[in-house]
Amino acid sequence: SPSFTFQPTIYRAVPKGVVLKRDSSDCILQVNPTNHPDRFKCFIEQTAVSGLPGGHDNNEVPLVGFEGCVINVRPVTWAWDGNGFIFESSASLAAIKDCFVAGQLITVSGAAQSSVFE
Repeated sequence: SPSFTFQPTIYRAVPKGVVLKRDSSDCILQVNPTNHPDRFKCFIEQTAVSGLPGGHDNNEVPLVGFEGCVINVRPVTWAWDGNGFIFESSASLAAIKDCFVAGQLITVSGAAQSSVFE
């Protein structure tokens, strides 16, 4: 019988060129029951524009913020207009504000930086 070999796809959680460095404003909860599910928005310093991944209920990505705290997010857009990081999370707004503080560079936790999917 024939055999097939599939090359793994390397998936970068945060798109190339996007830097998640928080600006001085607070993260907010966006509640809009008619347009989209509730989600969070944190403003970031101007970076590359990315509407990825789009949609809702995407795969979780563990992000590291202030003093090593980790928040699991489901990204909606990594950099809306190049300055808005929009995501869903089961974390509270208070926890998000405590972790993704003003001026903080938010990074992807360890092994999640690039994952291999086959």
